Amino acid sequence: SAWNEQRYAEYDVVGLDMCDVVGHVSKTGPKHERRWFRNVFTDPIGSMEACDVEGGEISQPFVPTRTGMCPTW
Repeated sequence: SAWNEQRYAEYDVVGLDMCDVVGHVSKTGPKHERRWFRNVFTDPIGSMEACDVEGGEISQPFVPTRTGMCPTW
């Protein structure tokens, strides 16, 4: 699965998705578009992009996405 094998699931993105699912997102910050969780009633079924192992994608350095979407208490 992509969660374990293809380095696609980033802990910060999964965390931001979860914050959005439970309704704890920043009202003033940028809107987060969920990547891993979806509303099964309204969101379409997505598909994953192919991992380019031959082209060296798997060995590229990790570049995290922006954070700061969840409010801190």
